Amino acid sequence: MKKAALFVTAALLLALVAPVFAQPFADVPTDHWAYDAIAELAAKGLVEGYPDGTFKGDRALTRYEMAMIVARLLARIEAVAAQIPGPPPPPPAPEVRKADVDALRRSIDTINRLVREFQTDLQALGVRIESIEEELRNLRGQLDKTRVTGDYYGEYNGYVVGGTAPVTYFQRIRLTFRGQVAPNVAGTVRVRAYGDESTTLTWDFDRLYLDVNNVLGVLNFRLGRQTISFGPYGLLLNQDGLNTRRDAFKLSTSVGGLGLTAAAIRHSVTTQIIAGRASFGFIPGWPLGINFRSDSAPGTVDTGLGLDLTGSLWAGVTLKFEYMTWTPSGGTASPSYQAGLGFNFSELTGTEMAFSPTMNVWYKNFGSSVPGAHTLAGDWDSNIFGDITAWGADLSLQVTPATSFTVSYETGNRPVAGTTYSLVDATINHSLAQNTTLGFTYRTTSGTAFSNYTFYRVYLLYRW
Repeated sequence: MKKAALFVTAALLLALVAPVFAQPFADVPTDHWAYDAIAELAAKGLVEGYPDGTFKGDRALTRYEMAMIVARLLARIEAVAAQIPGPPPPPPAPEVRKADVDALRRSIDTINRLVREFQTDLQALGVRIESIEEELRNLRGQLDKTRVTGDYYGEYNGYVVGGTAPVTYFQRIRLTFRGQVAPNVAGTVRVRAYGDESTTLTWDFDRLYLDVNNVLGVLNFRLGRQTISFGPYGLLLNQDGLNTRRDAFKLSTSVGGLGLTAAAIRHSVTTQIIAGRASFGFIPGWPLGINFRSDSAPGTVDTGLGLDLTGSLWAGVTLKFEYMTWTPSGGTASPSYQAGLGFNFSELTGTEMAFSPTMNVWYKNFGSSVPGAHTLAGDWDSNIFGDITAWGADLSLQVTPATSFTVSYETGNRPVAGTTYSLVDATINHSLAQNTTLGFTYRTTSGTAFSNYTFYRVYLLYRW
């Protein structure tokens, strides 16, 4: 009864705040580094997202989509500019209202954040943005604000292993508070309550950090509980994949076409992680990343090096590649790599195809030594294991404006262990209403590498 009362109270609270604070897209978390810019653009109607309520930020922007954004932006600027008085012909033009000036300042602020979001891509194309940033800084207004967003997630899971089919239930509610302390200082706090059918609710803070940006004009700091990941697949460091929250200090900067990130992560009382990344566009549109990681504990040091490359081969076809070598303390280096191609068939053919099909194919070869397989941090995604050679593919379809379907298949083996496996996964997502998604996932595995099982999940996600 206590747990039910807590969730009823929380639900009433969310019902009150939901109409005031709306999250624009279901797939843009509130703690994403580009959230503010995306939310502002959506609020102004400059970006509208996809019919299923998603933003698809990792998808390449087409020239048509960019043209729509620019057209909307020009229309907004023209609307404001039309109210600015020209030469004093009779009758005199109306004075500009304070609301119009404030709107123009907010538009400039949005453009500034948009420039920062695509800073790496612009620099990779040889575009100088320092002068643009300086001009926008001189025009942008200083607006202190606090944003409150949140989400509710509930799921039923069923596992069929050895003839038994236990069913579990899990639910979670989160509130995120983002406040602008000063023009270049912002704080983020996320309160989380979660539990299943066998436990009472657990309350904690799974995000708690302070951002200090534009120190000396080039440095950005983040201090507190956060997630840090490197590369397109996260072979060397992937805390986002597991939502692994750890206290850390992260420093990032961008000079010319070179982006640098350094982080000190507290894994436990005795284990620390030092990581770094450098990225630069040695070929326009093809950023190259170089990664480093060192895990240290009393008497033990594991180290790893990696590199990654992403880019567009031609319209509708993208490439991702990542390589990593990991050396456990007292052991030998073991390399791992993964490569994949992404296909957007509408862009590839230049036509609006039915169901907007997209496909990814990949091949991966993971050595016997990987981060976490030794004794330390374990920051790989839950689907990544050592001693794996496999290939796979997935296909996504937009069945209706509100319903999407994805099916994937992977098969491989573990050469050292001498075992095999295959995995089939199918997911349907349906948008019941804005920011409300109902989903169903079915998965089955076979082979000798892992325990064979059939798994299904029904879940509901609501964001505000």
